[in-house]
Amino acid sequence: MKGTRTTVAEVLEMLVNGMSAVDIGEDFPAIRAAQVRACLLYAAYRESIVLQAAA
Repeated sequence: MKGTRTTVAEVLEMLVNGMSAVDIGEDFPAIRAAQVRACLLYAAYRESIVLQAAA
């Protein structure tokens, strides 16, 4: 994610491990809740591309 030195994959891993957007923001002040939501939207979009290609 631009300007955070954190990747989308790292944020998704934090979410999978039970952290909330608030938790992530507390541990990583450079990451805002909107950026966490953007990571989820990006992952959902990428997943839809994979599923459509497989169909």
